[in-house]
Amino acid sequence: MGIIKSLVLVVLAFLFVTFLTTYLMLTSVKDNLLSADFYTGVFDRNGIYAKAQTLMLDFLSGSQDLSNPLITQDEIKEIIKESITVSWMKNQSSQLIKGMVTYLTTDATKPDLTVSLKDVKPKIIASFNATLQKKFPAVQANRSYEEVLRNLLLKCGGMDQCTAYCQSNMTDEDCLAAAAITYDPQAQIALALPLLEAAIPDKYDAYQLMSMQDKAMLSNVKTYIKQFSLGLTVMLGLAIVFAVIMILVIGIGNLKSICKDMGIPLLFGGAGMIVTAVFTPGTVIKMIPADAFRAMGTANSAFVQNVLLDALRTIFSSVMMNGVILAAVGLILLIASFFVGGGKAAQEPVTEKKKK
Repeated sequence: MGIIKSLVLVVLAFLFVTFLTTYLMLTSVKDNLLSADFYTGVFDRNGIYAKAQTLMLDFLSGSQDLSNPLITQDEIKEIIKESITVSWMKNQSSQLIKGMVTYLTTDATKPDLTVSLKDVKPKIIASFNATLQKKFPAVQANRSYEEVLRNLLLKCGGMDQCTAYCQSNMTDEDCLAAAAITYDPQAQIALALPLLEAAIPDKYDAYQLMSMQDKAMLSNVKTYIKQFSLGLTVMLGLAIVFAVIMILVIGIGNLKSICKDMGIPLLFGGAGMIVTAVFTPGTVIKMIPADAFRAMGTANSAFVQNVLLDALRTIFSSVMMNGVILAAVGLILLIASFFVGGGKAAQEPVTEKKKK
């Protein structure tokens, strides 16, 4: 009878600690992936906001909506850089992440993925105006058309060559002077600024820009998260049920055995979580095929690997913390088993011995 009871307890202990540790690990993963702070932390530590700013500046400065013959692409980039700063990128990205997380974890019908340009739009237009006003009056002051043309001919050798030369050297002082004399710069500026203002919207709604397929996929992800959360609740419930059955099999009054038989699996379960947290991040990176990173180029490959490794380490640091707590609880119960009584069942032999 004692052997059967021991086997039952071993099976119950295995099921109890398996469900409990799996629940704790998956909960740690879910809580991190559905936390805006997790993403902002990873982005901050890996300089992603600065990279995102560079990409946005390249995109906007090359946009046809912002292009103008009066100003170069590099000048447009510098103007926008004054307003679209790294801190602005961080603030807007944080709002987008929070909007997405809120949608995925609440009953919201759609995510708030709005990027506001209302505050930076006037700054961009004012910077454009200041740059143009500073640029053109300076190049046409005290310069005659004959002087400008003479200088250009000396540089390029002929009128046909001068056109090509100025197209390739837009910042050349004589090319700018020729443009300022030939065309009225103030009229050009007056025309360019309203067009620029119309080209920059007050806000972008990323959700509205999504295709119907992307919106449907996002809705499916939200459904999967709800089902996953429900599965975690069931898993925790099963762990509690097996723990209660273990206590009933051991005997409610037998505190010594309860502490020992519950403490040992908790101690080993916590240790298993700690080991998993230590080795999983590096193992996952190694399991990803090298070709998946190689296609990104050497620099980008190393960057992506570092970001993924940092994200995994952040997630599994929570797993490790839960493992440490679980192991500590198991150790405390195990130590307590040496100091608590064994209940009536354990005390009966001692009582009978005293009577004799």
